[in-house]
Amino acid sequence: MKKLGLSTGWQLFVAIAGVALILVMATLVGIRLYFIHNFNNYLSAQETQRMQELAVLIADYYERQTERDADFRFEQLGELERGGVRRLLAGLSIAQWRESRQQPQSDGLDPRRLSFRNLALYSADGDLLFGRDINDPIQVSIVEPDSGVTLGYLRTGRPQGPLQPIDEVFQQQQMAAILLAGFAALLVAALVAAILARRLRRRVSTLTRATRRLAAGAYDVEVPQQGRDELTALAADINALARTLRAAAGQRQAFMADIAHELRTPLTILQAELEALEDGIRHLDAQEMGLLQGQVRQLTQLVDDLHMLADADAGSLRYQWQPLTLNGWLQEQWPVLSHQAEQAGLKARLKLPLQPLSIKADPQRLQQLLMNVWSNSMRYTDAPGEVELELAQVDNAVQLIVRDSAPGVAESAMKDIFRRLYREEGSRNRRSGGSGLGLAICERIAQAHAGTLTATQSALGGLQICLSMPDPGVTSQ
Repeated sequence: MKKLGLSTGWQLFVAIAGVALILVMATLVGIRLYFIHNFNNYLSAQETQRMQELAVLIADYYERQTERDADFRFEQLGELERGGVRRLLAGLSIAQWRESRQQPQSDGLDPRRLSFRNLALYSADGDLLFGRDINDPIQVSIVEPDSGVTLGYLRTGRPQGPLQPIDEVFQQQQMAAILLAGFAALLVAALVAAILARRLRRRVSTLTRATRRLAAGAYDVEVPQQGRDELTALAADINALARTLRAAAGQRQAFMADIAHELRTPLTILQAELEALEDGIRHLDAQEMGLLQGQVRQLTQLVDDLHMLADADAGSLRYQWQPLTLNGWLQEQWPVLSHQAEQAGLKARLKLPLQPLSIKADPQRLQQLLMNVWSNSMRYTDAPGEVELELAQVDNAVQLIVRDSAPGVAESAMKDIFRRLYREEGSRNRRSGGSGLGLAICERIAQAHAGTLTATQSALGGLQICLSMPDPGVTSQ
């Protein structure tokens, strides 16, 4: 057969590695966003610190100017351009700065430290003195050192990237480290995925081989069970299926052997009798005819029972459902049942409740069940003995119980009572008669009535068979 698509191992690898890749990528994206967020906060903190240093220097400059000129006002700083702030910080007056603005001077400060991309100065009333309005700014207050009065405010834009070359180098190093860690995580994830996929593929292959062997008719399969996952549960189910198929195959072989034996016995007798008639050893009289007819009846019963059991297994037995009052119906059956017990040398008793019990049933099939169970007691109960038929209501069920006296049935054999062609004595000599299919047919009829048929030890010392059916309600006649 031509294989289509990826194998199970590759599918498992792709699935596990794909999930791992998604998780790693999501983690890397999250780490990168988290780093950028915190890096920008770090840059904002640096910018705030520089702004605070600048605010202190401006406050000192303002204090020196007021000492020189009592009429000097903070708003006069608005006459300065942004590039002249460094000179103010160097201690120059406004007039001196204006005279020397065209002459480069060293102010003793690091111009890179006090350089801002956007800088705006505001008065204490919020009036813009120089610069321009900035959206989402960093703001610090300019406070007079002695009085603590707020003179104005400095504002600058929040950094959206590295401010200094060292910041950019640091950011690049961190991004490279994150990518390297992500690549290493992907390699580890791929290795783990390969190991897991290989292990799972081996387990799936074991299950596949086991199912193929089962399909080929080899029921001696035993799949190893390791772990507690779904594959282990599937292995347990396959083992259970193999045991069931082994048991079914054994039962089928035993059933065929039993059928062959059941057919061989009357056929052998018929063949021997006919050969005796042909050779003139026996004469065709009434006794001989009765013997031959008896063997034919046994064959006919066996074939009819097999046919009925096959119909019951296939669900093709027809039922005529109707309301049935069991008290009166059992009284109608009792004369025949008690006569059979009398002929078998058994004492028969019928126990009926005072309250009539009604169910929905097929009277003909129910009669067939009762006759089979009753005949079983007649066949296997030693005389003199007892046999009892009881109708009772237990909880929400109507029970029809047949119990007899010794001999009993071993507890270990109770589960086999309803097996086809089963006889508790273990022989096939037909001493007790019957096809060995009656109780199996009874079980199917009980199931069709939504009931159960169970076998237990009898209080009389023999076997008790109980038919339990759901009670639709107790009605009075």
